[in-house]
Order: sequence, then C-alpha cells, then structure tokens
Amino acid sequence: MIKLLRNLLNRSVTKISILFIAVLLLSNLAVFALEDQDVVQIMNDSFNPGIIAIITQQQVDQAKQMAFDIIKDELDNLAVDDINDGATHISNISGNFTLNSADDIVVEMDEANNAIKLTMNNMQMNMSADLKIRTMFLNIDGTMSIDGVVRSASVHMRLDTQPKCIHLIPKLVAQSVEIDIDADQTDINVNCQNCQETLINSVIDAVEDNVLAEIADALEGAIMNSMPVMLNQAINDWYPTEYELIDGANISLGITSAWTVKSDHIIAPIDGTIFAVEQGYQRPANGEELSAEIVENSNNVTMLISDYVYKSFEKTVESLPMTHQMEVAGFSAEFQNGGDNYGLSLTNEEGKVKVAFDTLASVPEYNVSFFIKTEAEVKISLLPGDENNMLFIKPELVADSLDFEVTKYYISGKEVQQDGLSRMIADALKQAVEDYEFAPMGIRRMEGFPFEISSASLDFHSGHAELGF
Repeated sequence: MIKLLRNLLNRSVTKISILFIAVLLLSNLAVFALEDQDVVQIMNDSFNPGIIAIITQQQVDQAKQMAFDIIKDELDNLAVDDINDGATHISNISGNFTLNSADDIVVEMDEANNAIKLTMNNMQMNMSADLKIRTMFLNIDGTMSIDGVVRSASVHMRLDTQPKCIHLIPKLVAQSVEIDIDADQTDINVNCQNCQETLINSVIDAVEDNVLAEIADALEGAIMNSMPVMLNQAINDWYPTEYELIDGANISLGITSAWTVKSDHIIAPIDGTIFAVEQGYQRPANGEELSAEIVENSNNVTMLISDYVYKSFEKTVESLPMTHQMEVAGFSAEFQNGGDNYGLSLTNEEGKVKVAFDTLASVPEYNVSFFIKTEAEVKISLLPGDENNMLFIKPELVADSLDFEVTKYYISGKEVQQDGLSRMIADALKQAVEDYEFAPMGIRRMEGFPFEISSASLDFHSGHAELGF
C-alpha cells in the first residue's frame, strides 16, 4: 500500500510540475482552413491571458538565425522589371543578394508603432542583364553585370495576429521598407562586340542611376511583399498552438491578442487554457488581469502563470476519470482519480505551491476501499537538460507539509466507521512518503525549438508563478 501511495503521489506531483514547464514551448515562435465565422469569433473575443511571456532583446537577438535562414532564400534569384528609356532597353535583369551571416541582421524595438525594425546590413549584390541601344548612329547588343553592396535594407513590421486552427498565433505586417545601395562600391560592366572603351563608359554613365533605382525598387518590393509572407508561413508551420500536458489534456499556447513591443522587450499574451482533448478546446471563463510590470529580473524569457491556468487544470482533471491498477505485496490494488472521485486544488504561496487532491483506493480481493485526501506543499527545482530533454524538473515536498486523511472506509460496498484504522493508515502513509525523494523528470525537446536552455528558475508568489530561463 505504501508503494502504491508513493506512486500515486509521484504521478500527481509530476502532472502539477509539468503544468508550469509546458509553457516553455511557446517560443518554441501547415496552414489550417477556418470557416469565416470561426475567424470572426476568434478576433472578436477578448480574454485576459492565462500566461504572459516577457521576451527580452537578448532573446530576440538569439533568434536571428531563424530569420537569416528564411531571408537568405528569399534574396536568391531576384527579378527586376525591364528598363526602357528612350533608345536604351535593359531586360532580363536578375541575380541575388547575399547576407554573410545572422550577425548582419539587426533587430530593433519600435514601441511607438508596436513594431520591430529588421535591418540587413552589407548585402553583396550580384546582378546581370541584357542591353540594347538603338539610335541613328548606334546599334549595340551586349550584356551587363552589376556587382556591389547594399549598405542596408530595413523593414518595419507591425505585430498582429493570424488564425491557426481555432487559435491565434503571431503575424508580421510590413509597413515600410528602406533601401540604401552604396553607389561608390557598385561596379557596372558592359560587354559588347566591337565597342570602344569610351563608348562603354558613356553607356554606363547613362544607365547607372536608372539601373540602381530599378534594383532598389525590386528589392523593396520583394522585402515588402514576399518576405513577411515567408516569415508568417514559417511562424505558422512552427508555432505550437497546443501541447500535451498529461494523457487526455492539452494546454493552449495560442495568443489572446497581438504581442506588445516595448523599448527593450516584447510581451506575448498566451491563452494558457487547459482542456480535455475529447471535449475539445473550451475556455471556461475569463481570468484575472495579469500585469507584466511585476517582473524585475535578468532572464532572457520570463513567463507569468496566473491562477486561471490552475483553475482550468483543476476543472479539466475533474472531467478525466483515470484508473491505475498495480500489484503491491501480492495484492491487486486499484486507484481511481478524476471524475466524481477526484478533487484537485492548487494554490500559490510564497516560494511554493499548495496541492490537495482526493483518491479512491480499493483492494477488490478483500472488497475493501477507502477515500484518501492528500495535502502537501511542493517546491520545484529546474535542472539543465540533455540531448533528449530541454530541462529536468525536480519536485520536493516541503518538510512537515504532507498530510493524509482517510475520509471514508468501505467493506463490501458498505461504509463503516473505522476511525482507529483510518488514523493508522494515514499515519503509516505519511511516515513512508514524507522522506520520499522524487527522481528528476525530463521535459522532452520540441522539434524545431531554436534555443538551448542553459538555466531556468521557477518562483511562486501569491496569485501567480514566475518561470524564467
């Protein structure tokens, strides 16, 4: 029986611990079709987030590699409109722009416009074109090569939302683009048969301004129109809207509104509703407003978890009846959790979380069953991960906080009064479990998660918990 209760407590504490860690998979930043009314419903509903993620400039900078991988593909094979200027015709203008590394990308916060400014510096430009000049005295057919440097290409992108399934996820909306091509570092060469050097130089002087202006316009159009589409598709493909918290229950990681840009950080409001998979996503109520101003620390990412997340967890568990069968000391025992037999309560206190839950235990061979009410205070430590896990969580019972109470005792289905036996069972369980040491539990790595978590912390406060990494 002691082994059974240890296992049960271990399962319960594991579920509670994973609740706090699962939200890490947010940043962890296929399009699904939605009926029009579903989109309208999502857009019009206004909910307080159950979780607020605060993402610092440092963490945004660490994500630049993802943007670099997307941007470099977009800058390949850029096509430019033909130039027809009187007798001069330049066609088949194409080529590519090359970024050397993610270090050439700068991301700045624009709080006034709730936008970010993404600047690509020192791009190498390699273009080619066909050239024709027809006048009374000239008949030139040749080719051109344009090699140079784009000092900077900047795009302002406002943060908005886009639907994915029944959830909302982040979206980038391009507002303006600025292109600065360094004409002094641009070389234009013309190749044509039987053309004298003086003639070639005259041609270059005549077409240079138009060519560079058209290239700048084409680059601006590609950045303005195509790049946000590619970035948003990457967000859609990668962003996890739900995460399996426990068997039969998921947590929603969709956002409740657009991210908010501050001078040195971004605030991401996350739904945080926990729901039974079989019943589908439902937001049972609106939670209390959670302020991001209460956080003062140096974490790259901090997540505030409100009591609303706990309450939705409690409500979901009550709808998930579970039965565990185990062999203990030669006896076949059964534990029932969830449904009418399971009450769960989670309460934040300074430095710890208070847990209370009920279990129906039975030994069918002897037609004996009893309800056990368990209360405990739990502290949670976060440990570095490994090749398979982002990190490990280590629950620890607060000394002298564990309490068992046998509330009802049944023999052959009939309730009997066994106060002495009930107290003896409760005392034996407390003595056996009080010094039990929980093994660290891994939080598996998520495919595509772009960061390595070097350290993490979890602090409990009245009304909310703070998760930092």
